[in-house]
Amino acid sequence: MSPPADQRAESEWKARAEEEMRNTPYYPRRNNWPPLPDKCCFQPCFYQDIDVEIHTDFQKTVRQLYYLWMFHGFVLLLNVIGGFVLMLCGQGFSAFGLAILYLILFTPFSFMCWFRPAYRAFKNDSSFNFMVFFFVFFFQLIVTGIQAIGIPGAGTYGIITAISMFDATAKGVFVGLIMLFVAICFLLAAGGDLLLLTKIHRIYRTSDASVTKAQQEFATTFLRNEHVQNAASNVAASAVRSQMANASQPRY
Repeated sequence: MSPPADQRAESEWKARAEEEMRNTPYYPRRNNWPPLPDKCCFQPCFYQDIDVEIHTDFQKTVRQLYYLWMFHGFVLLLNVIGGFVLMLCGQGFSAFGLAILYLILFTPFSFMCWFRPAYRAFKNDSSFNFMVFFFVFFFQLIVTGIQAIGIPGAGTYGIITAISMFDATAKGVFVGLIMLFVAICFLLAAGGDLLLLTKIHRIYRTSDASVTKAQQEFATTFLRNEHVQNAASNVAASAVRSQMANASQPRY
């Protein structure tokens, strides 16, 4: 028998309170993403908890975006498998090598370049991160559409590659079906990109975010950066020393 709703709400509140206590300066948050075993030589790079850091109104959207990122990685893995099958069929290694390169590069870069900005945008109500997300994710949509087309030799296996592999033999039908499945997955990823881009843009338009606010956030963050402050101090000090040296030189 499940506990009453009041008890569940109280237990959730206590869990949140304990989480906030752990996140005080005395108990700093430990990075938990990517989830790696404790004995691994690499450690997590980020702290990420949608239930804690994201407002309840936007948790579903951020989770959908996270699942979309994982689906992109899955599709790129399928693309590598498709390239391996074509290599076994005598299509050469170059396209297969490009498929491996896309998997290695695009998976972490997409996480860093559009998922994390969107996560920070919803977490901090940041117009600047929204702008970064829209800029990068729009190109993500274009690239995924090109991948779904499947230009021969480009390292992605989409519609054109699938059609070219179909022939009257059983082998051709089998390979063509594999390529067609990869192409459909690319199309689904592009459709998911378009839907979430539209949804997040609608959320952005209904909020108080703006280009002016993004510029102000960028200027504030840029000026508060320790390296920028040190560089500005060094430039100012050099200018003062130069003026003092010029003033101390005798004039004839």
